Amino acid sequence: MTLSAFGRAALALGLATTLAVSVDAQRTRSNSNRSDRDTDQSDRKAETETVNRTVALPARGTLKIQTFSGYVHVTGTSTRDVRIKAVRRADRDVLDRIRLTIDSSGSTVTIKANDREGSRDDEHNNVVRTDFDIEMPATATLNVNGFSSPVEVTDVTGELRLETFSGRITVKGARSAVNAQTFNADVDIDLTGAGSSPSLNAHTFSGSIRAAVAESARADVQFHTFSGQFDSDIPLNMRSMRRSSVSGRMGNSSSSSTSSRSSSSSSDATLKFETFSGDVRVVK
Repeated sequence: MTLSAFGRAALALGLATTLAVSVDAQRTRSNSNRSDRDTDQSDRKAETETVNRTVALPARGTLKIQTFSGYVHVTGTSTRDVRIKAVRRADRDVLDRIRLTIDSSGSTVTIKANDREGSRDDEHNNVVRTDFDIEMPATATLNVNGFSSPVEVTDVTGELRLETFSGRITVKGARSAVNAQTFNADVDIDLTGAGSSPSLNAHTFSGSIRAAVAESARADVQFHTFSGQFDSDIPLNMRSMRRSSVSGRMGNSSSSSTSSRSSSSSSDATLKFETFSGDVRVVK
């Protein structure tokens, strides 16, 4: 079996995580009472602040979101602005020290949820949980980079690049290329709006992947895994099928009577899936 760079990295990280969890479990049992007291004290001290901002963004611009903890919910609209509501929760001194920054440069707006002042990386509590509810121009490009951050995107028809570690990724109403990557959570992508030319690159380690495409979808399909399974409601013209990989073509191959325009429009349509132990299902 051959795994891609992502697969090899995910396998190494998964094994390392398993060992770390075993060690941490022993530590946790011996220190559980102290941890509970620390958590209770932290919860009592935590404060909440809400930030509301509106920033202009061209219809073909790019919105970048960098966050660590808290959900990210983005909705595409017909406006030419990014409307941001951020709810931040942490101890007062942490809220004062770690800022939420929103910068605009050219056709790009960048939001950073944990922009640290100075170099106090030795601080035990140096993360602000930030929940985002954002509206943006539907046709703009969206980049999200998070850690413990569930990501939900609705009706954004521009290109999507979404990456998180332990959060679920959910996309509804996509029409352009989607790149979605998480580690131990599920990926659920609705690409029916892309019609005959869906484009998806989805990765997860232990989660599952569900992709919805139109019945008219015509795309190359690639699936790589260690122990996951692949299933599709839409028949594939199989090129190869092994225990750890599937390669095929969804939809009829272009015939000689098909116009060059139609052939060109579907030539880049590709559905790529990679998991370690998660299953993949393509539905219509």
